[in-house]
Amino acid sequence: MLHLTKKEVWAAVGLSLAFWGTRLVNLRIWPIFTDEAIYTRWSQIALNDASLRFISLTDGKQPLWHWFTMSAMKVIADPLLAGRFVSAAAGFAAMIGIWFLTYELLGKKKTAFFAALLYLITPFSLLYDRIALVDSMLTMWGIWALYFGVKTARLLRLDYAMLTGFVIGAGLLTKSPGVFWQYLYPLNLLFIHKKKSIPRWIALVVPTMVIAEGMRNIMRLSPWMHMIGRKNLTFVVSFAEFFQEPFRWFWGNLPSLWRWWVGSLTWPIMLTAIIGFLFVLLPRAHPLSLRRKRNVAAFLLVHATFPFLVAAAFGKVIFARYLLFVTPPVLIMTAAAAERITSLGIKLQAKLVFALFILVAAVFLDFKIITDPIGAPIIQADRDQYVDGFPAGWGIDEVIVFLKREARDKEIFLGTQGTFGLMPASFELYLWQNPNVEIHGYWPVSKVPDDVVEKAAEKPTYFIYYESNEDEIPPQENIELVEKYQKGRSNRFMYLFRVYPSVKTK
Repeated sequence: MLHLTKKEVWAAVGLSLAFWGTRLVNLRIWPIFTDEAIYTRWSQIALNDASLRFISLTDGKQPLWHWFTMSAMKVIADPLLAGRFVSAAAGFAAMIGIWFLTYELLGKKKTAFFAALLYLITPFSLLYDRIALVDSMLTMWGIWALYFGVKTARLLRLDYAMLTGFVIGAGLLTKSPGVFWQYLYPLNLLFIHKKKSIPRWIALVVPTMVIAEGMRNIMRLSPWMHMIGRKNLTFVVSFAEFFQEPFRWFWGNLPSLWRWWVGSLTWPIMLTAIIGFLFVLLPRAHPLSLRRKRNVAAFLLVHATFPFLVAAAFGKVIFARYLLFVTPPVLIMTAAAAERITSLGIKLQAKLVFALFILVAAVFLDFKIITDPIGAPIIQADRDQYVDGFPAGWGIDEVIVFLKREARDKEIFLGTQGTFGLMPASFELYLWQNPNVEIHGYWPVSKVPDDVVEKAAEKPTYFIYYESNEDEIPPQENIELVEKYQKGRSNRFMYLFRVYPSVKTK
């Protein structure tokens, strides 16, 4: 039975309040980005049409995150906020899970609290807990899969085996990398106390995997489950392709993934984790040695590095967020190393300096993420997606306000450059119920399509370019620039034009 002292209860309350403060404050300050628009729009459609509850499978994406977001949309009017709240709630469950997992592995509540604090302040987790993507939820399921898997191995109980199956199954219903917890499940043998218990553990693997696979096969209720495999091949190579050229992608992906991982965690946190893994190699009598925890270190190291190396070897298209779900083992080892270092009896001043070394860079980046997206020194790969690149939806909110005002007493038409993604989904999210607004996407687009020009003869008509620079938009005498919106600090803009049926008259 877990018992917390009064001080530990207050620490838990403080972490909880700090979590929700950092996740919910200014939650709308970052612009909607392409994948957020797609995912939240799917959730909105599924909420309003029961026959489309598996709509995400049409693009090869698992549905569980969307089901949670549907529920959130029933109580949160802003669909983007609903999706971001689901990610934040998943992050909170992940922080709680990392506390339990650390305590289970290392047996020290102080270390568990520090691991939870690291999850709270790590810029990587903060950023994705505030974005309407599935990665925070995948990370949460992974933490609890590891926790219940370790408990099953140590206690050999059916209830823990079943709980492990449920969380692995939930992971498989969230995103394809959930299969790693199936592949790496044998690592739980490191925590078997007696060899004669192995047959019982093997027997318990059966209900775990039956439940996990049973949950995954819920998707067979849709005729689109096969799209997952097709979509995965857009991002990863097949085994046949891999064996033909095993290192085609590896040496290019490896430095990029490593640089993104370190930059997203901050180098002091990653360096401390590496030092923690090295502590296992020290002689057992050394005061910093973690040799007694070598099984724990091996368990964490493999869970962190195996998916990382697989991503490097198989990834045709890679993003930094693919590493979020393998970050908790790194944070736990950082906490373990910090506990060993601060247990040496060093002076309080030295402990404070060490704590500042680990925390300051992360807290500074957190502050910028929460208050100043454009100025936040996040890794360039993320800036290109969420701040400076064409996927970033700067100006979307302002255009929605403008269109709602224009449509108060008349019908209007909006054409967009793009048929899938930010355009037109970001506008459909907020205008789909407005009977005075008609929205249609077009691709490819050079000049404003003839259909849009024809609509301009019937009603006020607008067109948005968002993937073309100003010099790429051909001169057209029947359009008038209403406003343009800069994407972060880049030279890219989103352009809103008024369209006229023929040459615009002064």
